[in-house]
Amino acid sequence: MVFLLALWMPAVVHGLGRLPEFSATAVQRAPDTEPLKMRIHVGREAVRTETERPRGRVVEILWPERGRRVMLLPERRVYMELPLRSGGLQAILRAGQARDPCAWVAGEARCQDLGLEEVHGRTTRHWRITVPAPDGARTSEHWIDTERGLPLREIFADGTRLELRFVGMEERDGRQTEKWERVRTGPDRRSFRSWQWYDPGLGIAVREEIPGGFVRELTGIRIGPQDPDLFMVPPGYRRVEGPPAGEGPGPATEGHSR
Repeated sequence: MVFLLALWMPAVVHGLGRLPEFSATAVQRAPDTEPLKMRIHVGREAVRTETERPRGRVVEILWPERGRRVMLLPERRVYMELPLRSGGLQAILRAGQARDPCAWVAGEARCQDLGLEEVHGRTTRHWRITVPAPDGARTSEHWIDTERGLPLREIFADGTRLELRFVGMEERDGRQTEKWERVRTGPDRRSFRSWQWYDPGLGIAVREEIPGGFVRELTGIRIGPQDPDLFMVPPGYRRVEGPPAGEGPGPATEGHSR
């Protein structure tokens, strides 16, 4: 589910208050497996996700500006406070700061803004990040599209190179989207291609396709105000301590009531 969230969560979280409110179903498909599905609601200040798991429905609500995240278990009518700094989610949220990678560079790492440059006919801002290491400093270069916030070119210390190019406009699920091709070339010079569809009306990528039949996308997009109650812990829910390892809806120790 973390991989499914990574398609759209970074841009949504960092665009709350600017992007339109909407609801949709996130779907992930892979060969010979059942699709994974997640219902999402994006409000002005919070994001809600709903998934069906073997032990029941799980709802998560994230308020980025408040630094708060909760998990609800509707069948048990309980909720848990979750840390924002959990590994997978932290990486997703950090990825949303691509427009200014210096915002998340920490410690002795050094980040430089090298100014505006043109890449594939588009205006980008060029960043250089240098990270100290026992065997010598490691440097990466990043060119971020100033209009879309997408990384059009990235070059890493091991020689890996990523290129993102605009292909053309394409209709997806009744909406006009921009199709982009992403090429990853490794140190061994082997290339790997994937594609993503960016929805200008939403300000996020709504589909990603990888050769071999792997797809993740948002379907049934409905733009409009979301019910504020969707982003609140319902009355009568008890707060419990947890969750256990893996953040699944397992046994929890009861705490105080809401």
